[in-house]
Amino acid sequence: MKISCSSVCYAHLPLEDTLKKISSAGFKNLELVAVRGWIHIDAGEVSPEKLEALCRKNNLTLTALHAGNIDASNDDTANKGVSYIKLVIDLAQKLAVDKIVFTGGHRTESTLSRYIQGLKELVKYIEGKDIHLCIENHYKNEIETIEDMQRVVEEIEHPQVGLTADTGHFTSSQISLDDVIDKLGSKIKHVHIKDHKGTQSMSLGMGDTNNKEFVKKLSQIGYQGELSMELEVKNKENIDTYVKEGYRYMNNLLRLS
Repeated sequence: MKISCSSVCYAHLPLEDTLKKISSAGFKNLELVAVRGWIHIDAGEVSPEKLEALCRKNNLTLTALHAGNIDASNDDTANKGVSYIKLVIDLAQKLAVDKIVFTGGHRTESTLSRYIQGLKELVKYIEGKDIHLCIENHYKNEIETIEDMQRVVEEIEHPQVGLTADTGHFTSSQISLDDVIDKLGSKIKHVHIKDHKGTQSMSLGMGDTNNKEFVKKLSQIGYQGELSMELEVKNKENIDTYVKEGYRYMNNLLRLS
């Protein structure tokens, strides 16, 4: 396994400052948030060459792009989500990044079928490309439960489609991480390490999420992928300390594997 840091930890800062801080904390690998209208880049506007240069400047290797979501509330929002993720895929190819992470929109009773249709379109788009789509769980989201994720991977059995297991959001949804391993383990291609108390993201080690046991069990089933740290804490004034502490925590997780 290897560790990385998501740029979401510094959602309040510009990209260049974010990369500098992640690097200074000790991280070598970066998951970059590319959510249009939020942070840190817009895949349709960023220069791949400038982004590569900025990563090199900060001794960071870009390992994944987080493209946001497919909001399947209606056909229009679903199509917009799919179209944007295609732009992220195009950018990833130019950057030699092979993982695209995204989730769903607001949870309703009837949107998962539309979500899966959008995903099928993306599977066609990555044909012949070295790209893996990693579907992430999220609290109160179209993709929240084990059953949601099982349905996605059962309806789309494809070697380039897998799951991003977000440990903190599973905690918020009151879903056992043991059950996640037992029922979804073979489909997990990427992991977000978070620590939640209820629905609130905490610094690593301060919440209720049993990341240590989860990583041990991942190792036991042969997972060799990425563990990406995400922090979305309220008190941003202490975020530098939390990221540095998180670097040590993430390295301790590796020793357990």
